[in-house]
Amino acid sequence: MVDLTREMAADRKHNYTHKELVALGVRYLYRKCGGIVFYEFQSRAGENPDVIGWRSGRSILIECKISRADFLRDRHKPVRRVPEIGMGAERYYLCPEGMVKPDELPTGWGLLHALPDKRYPTAVIARKSDFFADRNHHAEIQFLCSMLRRAQIRIGVRPLSEWLRMENITHRGLERLGQEGLFKPNA
Repeated sequence: MVDLTREMAADRKHNYTHKELVALGVRYLYRKCGGIVFYEFQSRAGENPDVIGWRSGRSILIECKISRADFLRDRHKPVRRVPEIGMGAERYYLCPEGMVKPDELPTGWGLLHALPDKRYPTAVIARKSDFFADRNHHAEIQFLCSMLRRAQIRIGVRPLSEWLRMENITHRGLERLGQEGLFKPNA
């Protein structure tokens, strides 16, 4: 997971870097989605979200904007002009509080504000996203396949499914298998 520094909140109220906003978005989605979160990956899916995560098969996308000019430029992307070709069942912009007004958002988009806190900055919903039923499911699947290919490259020739099964066996699970006579630690 991305590291957040405590000094970030204390020293700068609105001067977040893009990396810091992405870290907030990751933490927000990690809590909301339970761990299926990717950030700042390039793929051939036609869109490269800053942060995207899945919860129960539903995708949530976050675009991080550190300046008003960046937000205004974003409107010209094809995936913003034609929402059906974009990813995300829910779509949010994450930016410093006061930089973007909710009525300036593209139709259906939600807004997350980066707020300084005593310990860390936090992301809070300023406007909830609509549900985008007509979205680019193919791009989402292509993005996920790209992530799985990268995992396969890292583990080598072993089948990915075998690696995932072995990595998910915990010591407690091994103990239970041993008690059931299905696993012998010294064998």
